[in-house]
Amino acid sequence: MVHEYTRSDYPYRVYLNTQEEMDAVMAKLAALIDYDNFKDMIKATPHQKAKLEPYEQFWALLYNAHFSHRLQRE
Repeated sequence: MVHEYTRSDYPYRVYLNTQEEMDAVMAKLAALIDYDNFKDMIKATPHQKAKLEPYEQFWALLYNAHFSHRLQRE
């Protein structure tokens, strides 16, 4: 199911054959979430702090896209 590629932009890839496999993977990943706020968790994790600014920029892009889309529809 998990394949490792040493010369790839993504070194690990998961190949799923059925919807049931996808459901099982998503359920396992969801069960691993043990925090209320993703950005706060990143900020509190020393080896992740360098990722905080890019995550906040990405969040802002999605937030602005969502609300600009809503305003265009109204």
